[in-house]
Amino acid sequence: MIILAAYFGGLNGSAKTTNANGDIVSGQGMNYYLGSAKLPLPDDGSGVRKLRSFANSDATLFQDAYSQVFFSIGVCVGTMVAYGSYNNIKKPVIVDSFLICFIDFLFSFIAGFAVWGAIGYLQANENPAYNQTNNLGLTFVGLPVAAALADNSGMLGLFCFTLWMSGIDSAMGYCEGFIANIMDSLKWPRWKAAAVVCGGGNALCLLFTSNWGWVLFDFVDHYISSYIVIIIGLCQCISVGWIFERESTAVRSPAHRASLRSLALIYWFPTVLTCFYANFGFTQIKWLGVVFMFIISIIALYMSFKDSKMDFIVWYHEIVMCGTDKVAMSITVLQNNGARAWWMLPFEFYFGILIKFVNPACLLFLFFEALAADL
Repeated sequence: MIILAAYFGGLNGSAKTTNANGDIVSGQGMNYYLGSAKLPLPDDGSGVRKLRSFANSDATLFQDAYSQVFFSIGVCVGTMVAYGSYNNIKKPVIVDSFLICFIDFLFSFIAGFAVWGAIGYLQANENPAYNQTNNLGLTFVGLPVAAALADNSGMLGLFCFTLWMSGIDSAMGYCEGFIANIMDSLKWPRWKAAAVVCGGGNALCLLFTSNWGWVLFDFVDHYISSYIVIIIGLCQCISVGWIFERESTAVRSPAHRASLRSLALIYWFPTVLTCFYANFGFTQIKWLGVVFMFIISIIALYMSFKDSKMDFIVWYHEIVMCGTDKVAMSITVLQNNGARAWWMLPFEFYFGILIKFVNPACLLFLFFEALAADL
């Protein structure tokens, strides 16, 4: 990937310095990537070349980037859970998790230079393939066209090889998630579970080799990335943060039940409505929705604390962190051989707040953003 980034970045910098309109385009791919320039869209026939930027484009660019995080780390498909099952049962995982996410981020950042270098090179040479800015278009049109346009079959071969390797790597990870679950639930031997998963996957993939396979591929990629992965992530957050241990906590006292109810109602109803109207009704001031959801969350916490009639620390652990507290503590206790340390409480707060409040709001917002863009 570093070689590809250097190559395509070099192509972008060595491209001709002006296009037919007299605009300076040498090195613009890096400027697009780093946010100091806007990518012009093709002429729509009116003689006006509109601009695409991270801020004023449709939801596609941001959602592709967000979905890529889920895809590469395997958050919502059980990939890392399956890999983690091979660890010792008391293996510390916090440092490993941060390292995996940081290395993935670093790899993606380097890959961005290859992608935007290629786009800048195509745009400088006025090749229409530079408008391929979604996942499939970049992978199967943009980058191969850039390598072919540069008349470098060796680099095109390297690109195809790395693409094939990344596909094998991802396929192994995703298959492992299914295989591990089948082995755990049905007690099948590994060869049998692997044969069923790989055989079924091969049969499904044959559909993409038909004449209409490209359309089907684009369709499946879009709806998996924009809806299914987001919905799975949302269900995971709800299961861990709002359902796990709720009943066992609610039966402790009427105050516990009332506090849990007010927290859930005051948080969820305004959050769902805000995410909906921010994308369908007030698209120009979406940022106000973020402010409103933050205020609503504070109100929900205050009303829950008022209904609980508990001491703050008791309310914090039993109501606010209901569901996430035990999970977070089970993670931190492994990291320090069972002994408590100063950093554990802040980490548990970070873990619980993100799973219970921040991530559901972000995922709901992305879901309605995708829905609004499609409709």
